Amino acid sequence: MILDGACGAFHPLLIECLTEIAERIPAELRPRKARRQSEMQVYNVVEVLLKQKDLGISGRALRLAEQEREKI
Repeated sequence: MILDGACGAFHPLLIECLTEIAERIPAELRPRKARRQSEMQVYNVVEVLLKQKDLGISGRALRLAEQEREKI
């Protein structure tokens, strides 16, 4: 889309750089996908903990876990 001009005008040097690394871009994005899956696992664990009534942990720890979940 960038090369076809569908996304507006880009500086020619940027276009050249993106063209040179086009084959590496998918590989660079893969770790982010894995990290996102890990974040979703954390989210799911915190969600389960929040639904349990007998947690066996302090309220402060629960609030901290909830804050981390909200960040994600």
